[in-house]
Amino acid sequence: MSIILELDERGRITIPKEWRENLQLKRTVAIRSKQGILLIPLSNDPLNALKGSFQTDKSVKELKRQASKLLEQEN
Repeated sequence: MSIILELDERGRITIPKEWRENLQLKRTVAIRSKQGILLIPLSNDPLNALKGSFQTDKSVKELKRQASKLLEQEN
C-alpha cells in the first residue's frame, strides 16, 4: 500500500493514524537512499525485540542492568 504525503510549512510529514497504530509506531529511523527516504520503525524496547536472536542464559532484565552499568562506567 502506498500513499502520497505532503510536507507542512515546517517540513514535517504526518503518517496516517491507521499506519501508526498498525505498526505501533513511536520512533523511526529515516534513511536517505538513491530511491528516496526509507522509514524503519524502531522498537520501544530494543533489547526485548532482540529476544531469541542470540543464545544467552541472561534475562532481558539482566542484560539491561549490565548495559546500564557499562554506560555509567563510560561516563
